[in-house]
Amino acid sequence: PKTGINYIGYGAFRYCDNLISVDLPEGLEQIYSHAFEDCPNIKELNLPNSLENIDDTAFLDSLDHPDLLAHAPYPSYANDWLNKHIYS
Repeated sequence: PKTGINYIGYGAFRYCDNLISVDLPEGLEQIYSHAFEDCPNIKELNLPNSLENIDDTAFLDSLDHPDLLAHAPYPSYANDWLNKHIYS
């Protein structure tokens, strides 16, 4: 059986101005809408291999920091998502 955090719910960390680093655990499968919306100070984002879906609005207005470092294992859904939404 799976243990730990399987998903991050709607608006869970919305408007967290003090959020600087996000290191999500292996086993996480889903990030729902607006989960990290309007967190403008995120400088580091680490996504796990286990992710299967990230809502299009999960990081709305949050991953625009000029010093952002984002990482996900290759190959993975998370890596594909970063390439599409951050590094394109």
